[in-house]
Amino acid sequence: MAAIPVKDKTVEIEVFDKSEALERLAGNESLLKEMANIFLNNYSDQLAEIIKAIGGKDGEALELSAHSLRGDLKSLGADAASAPALQLEVMGRENNMASAQEAYTLLEDEVVRLNGYLHDFVAGDET
Repeated sequence: MAAIPVKDKTVEIEVFDKSEALERLAGNESLLKEMANIFLNNYSDQLAEIIKAIGGKDGEALELSAHSLRGDLKSLGADAASAPALQLEVMGRENNMASAQEAYTLLEDEVVRLNGYLHDFVAGDET
């Protein structure tokens, strides 16, 4: 579980909800493992695109890169990481970079946590 601040309260969200992800994939665990492997191989590039967009104050690029990453995260049942990705997507759409670095830091922290869960899942070491 991850504690995600939402307005003036904190909400607990699963880091990796395997059940939710499998439901989206009609129970196909091998496909979920394949998707997890693809994500593990590509997420650092996706994060780099987001940080580049923030640094360049490019709202359109931020919206697109955050949206793409959020889609991947939702497909994996990674709601804790998809929440700050959504925040960044909206910030990009509104071209409001005021707290983008803070949202990015939260996103990065959650993706790092997810990384461990996905590695365990792919290796079959989940608990």
